[in-house]
Amino acid sequence: MKARIKIPNGWKSLKIKDVAQVNPRSNFVNHNSLVTFLSMSAVSELGIIQNPEVRKAIDVKKGFTSFETGDVLVAKITPCFENYKGCLCTEIKNNRGYGSTEFHVLRPKKNITGEYLHILTRTHHFRKTGKLNMTGTAGQKRVPTIFLKNYKIPLPPLPEQKAIANLLSTWDEAIEKTERLIQAKEMHFKWLLQELISKPQKNKKWEMVKLGSFLTESRIPDRENNPKKRLSVRLHLKGVEIREYRGTESDGATAYFIRKAGQFIYGKQNIFRGSIGIVPPDLDGYSSTQDIPAFDISDSVCKNWLLFLFSYPNFYKKLELYASGSGSKRLHPIELFKIKIRLPSIEEQKQIAETLSIAQHEINLLKQLVDKYKIQKRGLMQKMLTGTWRIKPEIINQYKEE
Repeated sequence: MKARIKIPNGWKSLKIKDVAQVNPRSNFVNHNSLVTFLSMSAVSELGIIQNPEVRKAIDVKKGFTSFETGDVLVAKITPCFENYKGCLCTEIKNNRGYGSTEFHVLRPKKNITGEYLHILTRTHHFRKTGKLNMTGTAGQKRVPTIFLKNYKIPLPPLPEQKAIANLLSTWDEAIEKTERLIQAKEMHFKWLLQELISKPQKNKKWEMVKLGSFLTESRIPDRENNPKKRLSVRLHLKGVEIREYRGTESDGATAYFIRKAGQFIYGKQNIFRGSIGIVPPDLDGYSSTQDIPAFDISDSVCKNWLLFLFSYPNFYKKLELYASGSGSKRLHPIELFKIKIRLPSIEEQKQIAETLSIAQHEINLLKQLVDKYKIQKRGLMQKMLTGTWRIKPEIINQYKEE
């Protein structure tokens, strides 16, 4: 993709306007014809059409972007462009469609396939360069048509284009299948969380207790007051981390308190957004203000079970009832202690936590796998679309008669 890369023999260096019409006009369509309608949300960041609508042409002909079967859509506005929004238009109702005005439309000419053109628009180089060429004000920046027309691409012959596209599609299929499996696993996890956290099993009695019966606030003053040893709690249940030190902090009269490994901590203002965690061993002795209070947990409660309790959506609703303040609410320890829950035995807590941890671990492994697939695909795209790696001639020959 870069100018310094040598174009392989038989390939051409062309501009997109040489291989595709950019934002062309579509042919006439009858007012009452049914057409596909694609909002920006109907196009995923994986380049897949999801939940398309079917509408009458008369309802969308004016004020929307028109496209046809085989066209390639590319989001023009930030941050959709940087997030790889775009798609190849397949299975379009009556071969005609309309969509968001924030789409550019590329209509392939005879020297390029739609699949290959779509792949080119999903490369890191294309998106990075497009971002640098955006025009407009912050929050409303867009990729201009002139950039698309003049963007240079190395173009192999049609049979090689088809072979490359087919090979890369295997990665797309693997990514899509894994993403769907993750979604199914996450839905199952939500159901499992509700069943295990809120509902006692048969012949089990859960005691009604206040959180204050097993949580004790810790207020050990930080005498060392080292600004490089601060911790914070990430949002969305992502746990405890070291707070970034910028070298310009002036604590003044702000009071800091030591946090010990194994303590439960939360952000007073962001607890409703999953700002909770257990202090890990490597952050033992770090400190925070009372905006991030810490609590010792009695032996009657399993720490992992406690985290799952606080990650249960219905429990968040209960927390909000006890929060104070107008607008930006905060949950103070004195209010936290008043909240009543149904507490299983310690043995059952451990069983629940283990079951949920296994399910969560499976999801995390699948997410790691899909990330690896994406990295592998990006590397393969870079090699194949520049001709650094070539497909064997005998494989390319299989596409010559198509």
